[in-house]
Amino acid sequence: MRKGSLPGIPALLILAGCGGGGGSSDGLDNADAGASTNTGSTGAGTHQSATILEGSWTKPCGIGEGENSSDPNAFYDVVTLTFSGNEFYSDIKNYSDAECTTPYPVAPNPTSSGTFTLGDTVTTTSGVQATAIDTHITRFNGAEFDIHDYNIVRLSENMLYLGDESGINDGETAERRPDTLDFERVFYQNQTP
Repeated sequence: MRKGSLPGIPALLILAGCGGGGGSSDGLDNADAGASTNTGSTGAGTHQSATILEGSWTKPCGIGEGENSSDPNAFYDVVTLTFSGNEFYSDIKNYSDAECTTPYPVAPNPTSSGTFTLGDTVTTTSGVQATAIDTHITRFNGAEFDIHDYNIVRLSENMLYLGDESGINDGETAERRPDTLDFERVFYQNQTP
């Protein structure tokens, strides 16, 4: 199983690549300031400074990746991504109902963590600017893992869009990095108290 729900969340999360694509670019302002990759020694290794992704982001309840809402056995999910420096953590909660109130009975509720690097600005097929993101998942459901994923991200105010990893541009290699954004299921930045 490559993609769980990031998306199901497979790799960036097993991150978040639910279908989608298309959409309007109106009002989108990809914040590239702060996409710093500056590092400094902390004595215990290298620490990456905060990036534009810093904080916690949640994709509200929606149909799971690859699921069909007309299927009575379809699952729905809520995905939370947390970024700190150059590290990320994803947590997916799976549900059997469209309101995300009844936990899916056979769902593992996957988690993953690892590191990421923000890259160059890329232009999607619709002309919208995004930023390349390379992730390395090192833990999945508590076990050691070694998965690399190549995606794109775009920020607009408190909204985070990920690349559409369906089809040939599934993010399994840098050459197959998505070239469209998923505008259908958006991550919203969680407010800190």
